[in-house]
Amino acid sequence: MRYHGLDLLRGVAMLLGVVLHAMLLFQAPEIIPKVLPEARVTPPPTAPATWAATLWIHVWRMPLFFVLAGFFAELVIARRGLWHFARDRATRIALTLLVFVTVLGLVLQRSVLTLDHLWFLWFLALFCAARVGLGALGVTTPALPARAMLPVALAVFIVAATARINGFWHVIPLRADDFVWQGFLLYAAYFVTGLLLYHARGVVERLARRIVWITLLGVGMAAFVTMFLLLGSDPNALAMAPLSGLTTWAWTFGLIGMAQALVRQPRRWIAWLVDASYPVYLFHLYPTLLFSALLIEAEVPQGWAIAGASAGGMIAAFGLWYLLVRYTPLDWIINGYHKAWWRWPFAPNGWRAR
Repeated sequence: MRYHGLDLLRGVAMLLGVVLHAMLLFQAPEIIPKVLPEARVTPPPTAPATWAATLWIHVWRMPLFFVLAGFFAELVIARRGLWHFARDRATRIALTLLVFVTVLGLVLQRSVLTLDHLWFLWFLALFCAARVGLGALGVTTPALPARAMLPVALAVFIVAATARINGFWHVIPLRADDFVWQGFLLYAAYFVTGLLLYHARGVVERLARRIVWITLLGVGMAAFVTMFLLLGSDPNALAMAPLSGLTTWAWTFGLIGMAQALVRQPRRWIAWLVDASYPVYLFHLYPTLLFSALLIEAEVPQGWAIAGASAGGMIAAFGLWYLLVRYTPLDWIINGYHKAWWRWPFAPNGWRAR
């Protein structure tokens, strides 16, 4: 079975990072001189709607991504074998990370250990390496009973939420040698949840029932609103863990159910978006920040500045994808040789082999 809805959901989660980074300068204005050195403007205070949108996306987006990464990791192993999975992830994750941090390090004249927005690839490479290592030793992922999957995941998410700052913010590494155990264990919990979900994948169909995924999204919104209102009292992570874990759990599994329910058949635009989302995310950060800084300097209203920076950053990233990746051998490492347009002896590209 091909999970077209989950493919789309993974791509959307990736692209939402563009929106988050379009809002970043309003929350961290000290970054502006690094993006636009000549700027002499301070962004206005972050609007409540901007804070709410940032926190809402942030509380479920990367947990969902790592759950899906674990789910699809186990799916590839089950269908293609452990060593195919090892080669694929070594190329598409580890090698891609190495290429991009090296190029950015040379262009920006900084250490090649700097991760920026690619920190998730560093963690994901480590998780995949661990899964391959354990698999090589004969250790397999246990199969939970379907009825236990969601309660176990809720308990794991609540415990994992204690590793967040104020229940929301995740601790992430800024450099590859800046190993952050707090963040590592947090995302490992989500990745392992995805591994377990594959072996209890009958749950995905149960989540696809309309009453189930609508209820989960309603619970997630209620929990999030409660969390947001409590932020004014500056609560600690331990006190916020139940609400934080519940919010992440409800949105993660509610969105999985919704995606599975609404997208059952393959669509060309879904395949295109899935292929594009990864390279677009790789390229988007600096164009998005640049557009954001320019719009702030032009005193564009905050909502319009965020929308403009999101659109501009995404268009620029799509352009860079087509220019540098889509029709070049660089696509061999990002999306895999079997999906690449440029293949030898060129017949798969639509060119006539000679």
